[in-house]
Amino acid sequence: MTIPPSCDCFFYGTLIDNDILAAVAGPRAALASQRPATVDGYRRLIRKGAVYPILRRAPGMSVAGIVVFGLNPAEMTRLVSFEGPEYELRPLTVMMDGNRHQTMTFLPKPWVPASTKEWRLETWRRLHKPRFLNRILTTGGH
Repeated sequence: MTIPPSCDCFFYGTLIDNDILAAVAGPRAALASQRPATVDGYRRLIRKGAVYPILRRAPGMSVAGIVVFGLNPAEMTRLVSFEGPEYELRPLTVMMDGNRHQTMTFLPKPWVPASTKEWRLETWRRLHKPRFLNRILTTGGH
């Protein structure tokens, strides 16, 4: 996978949380310019057997997230490592302030199983964030 010199990346799950983003990509990434965005045609579900989300195509639905601007190669390399073999970095068009914006995002590979339950950031923060953050700080991964 070729990592661009500067990357705008759409995050729709645990990396929306600045504590998680800083732990994974480094403190500069969490301080980078961020804006709310949505992607149409997807649904955010809990990955089966996990506490983090995956996106699945779903016509007529949309998913809210953030775009983090100007991530550098070192930060992107750490993000790729964190996401692991279940995800691939792919281009994605999102809507920000009523305009289309080309970003990159981590989409699950087709064989990654999804539950039928929607993933919600506030529920995840309340129930799972402390353990999840501790796992990242001690092992570096999901």
